[in-house]
Amino acid sequence: MLQTPPSQLASTQKTISPQEKQSPNEIALDALRRYRLDIDGLRGVAVVAVILFHINTEWLPGGFTGVDIFLIISGYVVTASILRYKSANFVAYITDFYKRRVLRLMPVLLVCVLATVLLTALFVSPGVTGPIFTVAERSLFGWSNNYLIASSSDYFGIGAELNPLTHTWTMGVEEQFYFIFPTLLFCLYGLRRPVQTKRLNLWLMLSLVTVSIALCLFYSANMPIRAYYFMPSRFWELAAGSLLYLCLTTFPNLLPVDAPAGQASIQQTPLRSLRWKLRIFQIAAACLILGGFVLISAGPGFPIPGAIPTTIGTLLFIYTGLNQQSVLNRSVTHPFLIYLGKISYSLYLWHWPVFTLFRWTIGLESIFRICLALSLTIVLSLLSYYYLEQPVRKLKRLRRRQVFAGAIAAVFVVGSTCVVLSGPAKGTMYLAQPYAESSWWVSSEEALVEDTTITEENCWNWLDKKSHTVSAAQLDLCTLLSATPDSPHLFLLGDSHGFSFIPMLAEVRAQTGMGMTTVANAGCPISLNVLRRRAEGGMYTKCNDYVVSMLALLRERARPGDVVMIAARYRAYLTDVPPISLEDTVTYSEGAYDLFQDGEPISKTNAQQQISADLVSIADSFASRGINLVLTAPLPEHRMRAEQCLPVWFSAGSGLKPECFVSRTENLAHRQPMVSMLQGVVNETTQTALWDPFDELCPDAQCSHFREAAPIYRDDDHLSLYGSKSLAPNFIQLLNQPVLRAHRSAQT
Repeated sequence: MLQTPPSQLASTQKTISPQEKQSPNEIALDALRRYRLDIDGLRGVAVVAVILFHINTEWLPGGFTGVDIFLIISGYVVTASILRYKSANFVAYITDFYKRRVLRLMPVLLVCVLATVLLTALFVSPGVTGPIFTVAERSLFGWSNNYLIASSSDYFGIGAELNPLTHTWTMGVEEQFYFIFPTLLFCLYGLRRPVQTKRLNLWLMLSLVTVSIALCLFYSANMPIRAYYFMPSRFWELAAGSLLYLCLTTFPNLLPVDAPAGQASIQQTPLRSLRWKLRIFQIAAACLILGGFVLISAGPGFPIPGAIPTTIGTLLFIYTGLNQQSVLNRSVTHPFLIYLGKISYSLYLWHWPVFTLFRWTIGLESIFRICLALSLTIVLSLLSYYYLEQPVRKLKRLRRRQVFAGAIAAVFVVGSTCVVLSGPAKGTMYLAQPYAESSWWVSSEEALVEDTTITEENCWNWLDKKSHTVSAAQLDLCTLLSATPDSPHLFLLGDSHGFSFIPMLAEVRAQTGMGMTTVANAGCPISLNVLRRRAEGGMYTKCNDYVVSMLALLRERARPGDVVMIAARYRAYLTDVPPISLEDTVTYSEGAYDLFQDGEPISKTNAQQQISADLVSIADSFASRGINLVLTAPLPEHRMRAEQCLPVWFSAGSGLKPECFVSRTENLAHRQPMVSMLQGVVNETTQTALWDPFDELCPDAQCSHFREAAPIYRDDDHLSLYGSKSLAPNFIQLLNQPVLRAHRSAQT
């Protein structure tokens, strides 16, 4: 998204008199350095493609590749800007570069982030604003892309459209690239470097690009979210534009430029003499760029191989445009496209917050609302361009110290606003009737049970945690003792969905005096022999570490009459039908729920049989020691996340989206194979019960995320705090069933 103003790029060609003639290389380099209207025109095309994609992905399925065009142009243009700098002093060179970057990027970004967080505080339910404010804070430091990786926020997932600053990942990638690239360029291509050294350094640059491509290829196949957002996996695109410029400055005879009229001594190259090759390049560039817009789609295989056609097409476009006779390049020099290119930075920054906030409030489905959102985007972009971008360009005479000090102060003000709105002032500006924040969930540091050490950080093993072996010390942190020594104790063994039952178990403890202990393991089916697929490929052996260590500790601590509860989302792993969740359907198609046994892939049917046998073995082991086992039936699930279906603003307009509801019939049919499997385990064992709170969560013909003006889900399939607590009476009824109660009474 970086642009270099025409005033910095323009370099008027020298008027050559009959007495004064330039060398062929000088003529070629003059063409390379001049300001190019066609590049601004291509920027205009790219930003229109991105905006159309963000309005409706079906309008232009590959419109998101416009971002790849921006990255390549950025690498090319900024490299040109760096190499024109004439100082041999590294400190002056690097500080001046960052001064220009700050003046170019920060003013609009700061205003956009500030306006977005303020509007978010006004219109978005406080219970779900946490990730938005976090991305806002990270974007001020060029780090939002890494936060999105850490939070597993899929750019193509439906959750992305709910964060108005998701798109700042591109600035993060570019800012990180330009944190290291100018220094690298100075070392390799600084002043007084002989031509032979520069040619050798081209190979070094090419090797870096190759490493980045290899890394991106690996991530695209195994870790698509990291492939999309991670700077090292995007390095090759920015470096490709840079490498093109470096090649042409090192070998100017490759430039496809004509000699000025009346000057016949210009060196002839194959590309200059054979114009038809340029025409082929132009046709190829047009086909590759337009084909990327139309044929590339969201999903696996991006950025590699998905971005390769767009990358090659953009490089060919930049190259052929050096010849002023290029028909393709002249076709994008229409004044309107050039104008869009000049304001493309502001257009890109403003369009996504506007679209997202429309989706949060009045919707973005009708043509009228789309036109309204586009109009607002254009107005904000024009205001930014004329009252921020243009005036700031006149501040070039400011000293570097003044620019950096001003930037630090501005970042502090905007960052402090984000911190205040996400902390002390959270919810105070919200205009609609808010859902109580306590109804949703807590942060990873907050206690799920008040005045205890039961937190996500202590009691939930994330997939990327170094060790998933549960220790006695960890279990102690996640234990609440029974009211009396004779009161039974409940142990929870489960995944993230099992972890959602902790608020419920706390309510059960408060009403019955039972003790409770839990350490959950995210993303792992509870099994002795079946493992899930790792995003990087292979198996999550950590899942087995968790199950084995947890069972060993439970055998040590559980007494006759105690209850072990197993709660895991088996339906995502053990059926050939994709999950109901639209977001999970994508990861399902990418193999995220594939399973292994003995190091080899296992079919869903065989995995179901093996896990059923594993559960029978676990139940028999506990029953032999007088310990009860409770299995949890699959809960209702939803296509969309709860925050996408808040009945706050939409209820006054067009109503909730149809995707916000899943019929009771569909949910029952989708979960039936898992209910049958779990019921089979109960029938085969003793002291085992199946708890099924389905009717509590979906009592009507349509299953909803909400009940009595409160969310019972915090996303598409995890219970909220309120939803979890609301199930306590139903669970207590289960504990009073004869199969559990009689045995517990006999032992206590």
